[in-house]
Amino acid sequence: MATKKAPKEIVCWKKFKSEDWCRLLEVQPQFADKCDWTILEPWDWRPLIAAQPSLAEKLRAATPRDEAKWKFDSLELACLFPQYADECDFSSKSGHEWALVLTKTKDFDDKCDFSKIPPSSWIIIAKRRPDLFGKCPTDKLSGRDWSYILEKCPQFATKQAWEKMDAWSNAKIVGLYPDLQKNCDFSRFDAEAWAKLLSEQPQFADKCDWSKFKDCSANWAVLLAKQPQFADKCDFSAFDGDDWCTLLKDQPQFADKCDWSLLREFDWVRLLSEQPQFADKLDVSKLSGCLELLMKQPQFADKFDLSNYDTETWSKLLSEQPQLADGRDIPWKKFKPREWVTLLVKQPQFAMPSGTAPSAN
Repeated sequence: MATKKAPKEIVCWKKFKSEDWCRLLEVQPQFADKCDWTILEPWDWRPLIAAQPSLAEKLRAATPRDEAKWKFDSLELACLFPQYADECDFSSKSGHEWALVLTKTKDFDDKCDFSKIPPSSWIIIAKRRPDLFGKCPTDKLSGRDWSYILEKCPQFATKQAWEKMDAWSNAKIVGLYPDLQKNCDFSRFDAEAWAKLLSEQPQFADKCDWSKFKDCSANWAVLLAKQPQFADKCDFSAFDGDDWCTLLKDQPQFADKCDWSLLREFDWVRLLSEQPQFADKLDVSKLSGCLELLMKQPQFADKFDLSNYDTETWSKLLSEQPQLADGRDIPWKKFKPREWVTLLVKQPQFAMPSGTAPSAN
């Protein structure tokens, strides 16, 4: 009896470049055994190891010591491999470099000159190493800096922080931490800020000056999408197609108030992607944004001619809706490496050999 040959893989791994391997392995490290590590460029090693620290051993095993020093800054290398720390000139490092290191390890805290760290870099330090925030020159932080910091670390809020932040940022922080309302000056709020706050914390409605929403239909749509109970205060006649799309995606019960003629094609694609029941309001087959729609609602596939899809389009569609490959003639052999990566990052089962048809299961 003749020996049955092993099926041939449909993915041509040898064509993968450094950036392709980086994108794939950041999410699907199980394909590491397929990778030729010698082709990875320095700038691809960095994000790859950040996403998959265990792959640092591949660098250590496959790369000579001198070459490893070339691929990484010495401070980065010291974080990965502490045995290299004695070769690092800590005094030459910038404040931004130090900020990144401090969030990864406590090993070098005593070597850091905190005066070098720029205000904006304290955003990531505060979020990941709040124990170090006492060293931050808070008087140099901008309103934007404070907004990002307080989002994760409300305990650092000061009067100066609230005054530096704009109204929308104030609304965002109170929306996350309503007990901080005593620090907030609501008189500064415009319609955008009120929509932000009331979307998350509707109990503050008694403080709102609703007249600020006049001629601000976009802000009304954002608010009602989260809190439909305020509809009695809204003038729907000012809504455009984008506003209706924003509202109906989350609150379809307002459909009876909608003037459907206001919706443009991209409004329809956005809306049907979330609320397909409105497909009876138009001829779906005439929409040109069918890829975006099918990625969310594959039941409309029979409304479109998919035979002219190129490999890039197929890679995007199948990454979200793998079942659409069933019974269709997909041009697998024409897929470029970057297209395989797009697909395999989310659907690794398509890497199977050509002797067995790819399946959504």
